[in-house]
This record gives sequence, structure tokens and C-alpha cells, in this order.
Amino acid sequence: ANLGDGVWRSDDGERTWHHIGLSDTAHIGTILVDPNNPDVALVAALGNAYAPDPHRGVYLTRNGGQTWTRTLYKDDTTGAISLAYDAARPEVVYAALWHHQAALPPAPPDNDQAGGAIYKSTDGGQTWQALSGHGLPTWPMGRIGLAVDDGRVFAIIARAQGHMDHLRGGLFRSDDGGASWQSIEDPRLDPGGRSGYFDNVWMDPQNRDVVYVVHTSFYRSIDGGETFEVLKGAPGGDD
Repeated sequence: ANLGDGVWRSDDGERTWHHIGLSDTAHIGTILVDPNNPDVALVAALGNAYAPDPHRGVYLTRNGGQTWTRTLYKDDTTGAISLAYDAARPEVVYAALWHHQAALPPAPPDNDQAGGAIYKSTDGGQTWQALSGHGLPTWPMGRIGLAVDDGRVFAIIARAQGHMDHLRGGLFRSDDGGASWQSIEDPRLDPGGRSGYFDNVWMDPQNRDVVYVVHTSFYRSIDGGETFEVLKGAPGGDD
């Protein structure tokens, strides 16, 4: 079922590689390397997307992958999908968990369930606290993508499939490190039933007011998410 075999590392510019563990994590959503220390890294392990799996969660290494410690775990059907350092303060890290159980092909991978959540660490991923700030969705969240810079956090959040179908997912912004949030009122940014493919958001590292969101079209904001334009894919989308 297209399962991976863990993490690999190259020390010579990708000419050669060696395996450094986490063989049982099956699917990995994000690998995040400390910008100040390449021996420190975090891995968001989604786990086996087709069956309950006790190897899900966020893993931390402080010795280049010689050993790993799982620092964030919920249960055997909720994995980690996204990680983001605060560009201004790399010891501040955000993680997103996703309760996801895909059906085996040929069924479509749209079986999101309730249980998505955002977590924050202020010690480089050693300990975590769930965020429940004012303005975050109160409906069941699905897949979540994250981008962070100097206390500003963008989260693109899908509504868990099959839960409260009259509500939409979309893009949310916090300017106080996740304590409070506001919704970006643009229905084009709702991942909808395609959240397994499109839940990603990026901030320009030189200008945090420039924000990118990928869906069937490629969207850009130059005013911190107040408005978005289509860079590519209009009007019908390129998938």
C-alpha cells in the first residue's frame, strides 16, 4: 500500500544516502531541520494511512538521527502531518495532527474523521501544548497545513469529511502565536473534499505579508491574507 521505510540522510550533497531510522512510521508528512543545528530535526509521522498504527506522532532527534524520541502522540489513528518553525524564533514550533483513515484503492482517500488539532512547542519540540485559541474552528477539523513567521501563524484547515457538511474549511490567521485567530473569508481557499492533496500554505521568508496557498489554482496574497489573487490555474484550475 505504498508504505515508506523511514528517514534517510545525506552528508555529501545527496550523492550518497544512509538510513537513520523510523522504519515503522510508514507515511511521513514533514521533516523539519533546525536552521541553526543540522543534527536537530523533527519528523511528522502520519503512520499507516490504511490501518491503526501505534507509530504515529512527532519524533525528535538531537544527534542527527542516531536516536529518536517521540514527543507528541494522541492515538493509533491520529498521525502528525505538518510542522513549522517560527522563522524568527526556531525554538518555537507548531505541529498539526490529523485523524485520517484512508480506504484501500480503488476507494477515494476522503475518509477524514474528527480529531485534527494544532499544537505549539516553545522548547524546540520537546514538549507540546494543544492550541484552543479564540477564533479556531469549533467544528471537527481534518487535515491542517501551517506556516509561521515572528508570531504570525497561518493555518489552512479542512473540515473533517462527514461532519457538519454545511460548514466550510479555509485559511485562518493568528498574529499572537496562536492565542487568537481570525478566519480569512475567501471560499476559494476551502480545501473541501480534496484536503488530502491541497492543504498547504507558505509565507515568503523575505516578506511575511506574501502568502501562498495551493488548491486547484495557485493563490497569492501580498497583504497578509486580506485578499488573494490567482497566479496560475484560472478559471478552471490546473489540479
